[in-house]
Amino acid sequence: MPGIGILVSLVLLVLSGATFVSFGVAFLRADAPGIETFGVLSIAYSVIAIFTFMVATTKRPIFKRSGVFSGAIAMWFTLIFAAMPPFLLLENAHPAAAFFEASSAAITLGSSLMPVEKMTTAMVFFRSVLAWIGGLLTLMLAVYVLGRYSVGGTPNRDLRFVLHGASRGDPRLGATFVEVVVPYAAMTLACMTLLMLAQVNPVQAVLGALNTLSTNSFVGWRVSDSIYNNRAAETILMVFMLVGATSIIWQRTIISNQITQTREQTESLSYLLFAFFAVLVGLILSFQTFPVSHQFMTAIFNRSFDIISTLTTTGITHTPGAGVAVPAIFLIGLALVGGTSYSTAGGMKLFRLQAMMRHSANEVMRLI
Repeated sequence: MPGIGILVSLVLLVLSGATFVSFGVAFLRADAPGIETFGVLSIAYSVIAIFTFMVATTKRPIFKRSGVFSGAIAMWFTLIFAAMPPFLLLENAHPAAAFFEASSAAITLGSSLMPVEKMTTAMVFFRSVLAWIGGLLTLMLAVYVLGRYSVGGTPNRDLRFVLHGASRGDPRLGATFVEVVVPYAAMTLACMTLLMLAQVNPVQAVLGALNTLSTNSFVGWRVSDSIYNNRAAETILMVFMLVGATSIIWQRTIISNQITQTREQTESLSYLLFAFFAVLVGLILSFQTFPVSHQFMTAIFNRSFDIISTLTTTGITHTPGAGVAVPAIFLIGLALVGGTSYSTAGGMKLFRLQAMMRHSANEVMRLI
């Protein structure tokens, strides 16, 4: 129990960062209800986190295997339930609706029962930052739980590049957190910067980067035509959607300029190759099913965006008003595959598809 208390306190402390960011946005927008709500929540979460940590550390935590899984469940429920008050207080949401909104943001689903037009800027930022934190929690649990114990066959050969310590009190625990958060934050910052250089509104650039790297489908602004009405910015989004679906370990080796290690991690490279062929096949099926007579290059770009968005389980539609001009059954198949291990993307992951293909090939060879 002391170990779980420490994990819960860390979640609350990180969540207080999200409420503090939203407090800052509300202050800049002169949003009095937002200032009051997020200000109080920031203080409350920080105090509760510190108190919980102090109580939990009075005894030495012993993390057994079962305790690790219990801790992971406790962290998710803490994040979701602690994120509900802003929806209850600022959007007057029913408790069930608030639970849905908080869960949708935390697990990077991105769906919302409330139209974007009715959301305050502070709440839009809160949803996006919460999704980014949810993505970070996903990555941390992938490293500490899924990879460490090979849950579901998760490959852990390259885990040594980021997992420096697994027990509280080990000074390498902080180093492991840094190994995960630095590439995640760096890629988010890079996406944000490139979007701004592409002349995207700074607010939309920040929101776009937060949601893209966490593979979250939430779009915090009203879309009149395409997502940005900017081909360069939308190309940047496609690139970083693919980045978000690749392994955080692979991203770490790229940032560290460790070329040899980057080449050794074949899953992410295979995923990018798979994405390339998925786009080609998707475009062929798309034009057979939904032919166009004009603006052929525009159609290629728009449909490629939707295919990549679905494959990475981001879920952002390029042109919401026009829908998706790609066969639904093909998109469902892509979404089922999802991204790679140690990524924020959903799906069954590429390594499992590769394992099934190898097993099928072995069975065929045995029959032959």
